[in-house]
Amino acid sequence: MKNHPYKYVAFIYSHLMESIDYSVWGDYLSDLIDGEGIKHPSILELSSGLGNLSSILSKKFRKIICSDNSLDMLINCKNSKLPKICFDMREIPIKKEFDILLSTFDSINYLLTYKDLVKHLKSVKNCLSKNGFYTFDVSLELNSTKYAKLLNRKGEFEGVQYRQRSFYDIIKKIHTNKFEITLPNKKKIQETHRQKIYPIEIFFKAADESGLYVQDCFNCFTFDTVNKKSERAQFILRRID
Repeated sequence: MKNHPYKYVAFIYSHLMESIDYSVWGDYLSDLIDGEGIKHPSILELSSGLGNLSSILSKKFRKIICSDNSLDMLINCKNSKLPKICFDMREIPIKKEFDILLSTFDSINYLLTYKDLVKHLKSVKNCLSKNGFYTFDVSLELNSTKYAKLLNRKGEFEGVQYRQRSFYDIIKKIHTNKFEITLPNKKKIQETHRQKIYPIEIFFKAADESGLYVQDCFNCFTFDTVNKKSERAQFILRRID
């Protein structure tokens, strides 16, 4: 972490995510994968971040690759044995088909335009095996209106100070998180994360336009159908052809 100050962003991000029970999340995804009946699937995780979920899933599913648009995240991945590739999820450069593509922790919401969402899904289709599927979760508006204020926080971790400011623009449907990190040498790093909070029907429309169809749409972390009280949704998409 001494060679590149921006690695501290991944460092603090890892600290803030410590409250997440990745083992429970991994069990849910494992059950979802098992339910689709693909034996020994090849898996590509998109926007894998620090590889927390891939590390858990790799204990059961051996053929798994991590990918992220942030090289810092991949470098700081705790599991050094996992294969890792750095690229933008809007345009997957891999000339290989996978049985399963997965994206977690509302990474899809970082695609800020409908055009980018469709571009991403078309790219997914191009490297999805004929009988494979793509599963991802999205954050819905209730999640932003309910929890935005709770994400306003500050603290210190191993000599690095941080402050997070969170707010949701209900008109533009943009959820913004601003991070300010102060290094031990007093140098400040600022990073802004913006997410588009799409109506649920937009994902159905984008899937259809991309040559995919929505097989299932669950209330996240369950196998119940998504509803008006859902804060997050879990999708399973398959190729139309």
